[in-house]
Amino acid sequence: MPDLTTTPPGRPTPPLPEPSYARVVVERIADQLEQPGDHARLLQDAGLRRAFNTAAAEQLHALPTAVAGDTADKVAALLPDRGAATTHGQYARRLRELARAV
Repeated sequence: MPDLTTTPPGRPTPPLPEPSYARVVVERIADQLEQPGDHARLLQDAGLRRAFNTAAAEQLHALPTAVAGDTADKVAALLPDRGAATTHGQYARRLRELARAV
């Protein structure tokens, strides 16, 4: 029986999806926070939680449960501290910088 756990010689390993699932979710959270009229509003925990849940549901719904859960956990761990007087727009900019690094 052939060894199916290694890539055959001369055949490159297929690349991972680009951009990563985590990056797409982080970018979508930023999109949620930059809705018209929200840019200058102070960001509250409930608003961040709503943006996170919406982005995760939109971007991860078609993935296997384990992959979606791992990705959501990774994104939650990556989110920067909100700070006391951070606006939606300021946080969205920080998320876009983070997304480039993910």
